[in-house]
Amino acid sequence: MTCLRRALTLQKVLTNRGIAAELKIGVRKEASLLSAHACLEYQGKPLGESERIVEKFVKLMKTSTGEKQP
Repeated sequence: MTCLRRALTLQKVLTNRGIAAELKIGVRKEASLLSAHACLEYQGKPLGESERIVEKFVKLMKTSTGEKQP
């Protein structure tokens, strides 16, 4: 499973449970290679990954989910 698919799936699960999380997408360039990474953050902390990995990428975008209303 790709990082984007994993992050989107987890975001959907959390949204269904009323938990707001942010999907963040970033890129980095090493030599002539460009790579991208997607992760989900909750309260500013990446879920299921090391902060060291996330910090290697420049954030391009983020999307937020809202908390469900009771």
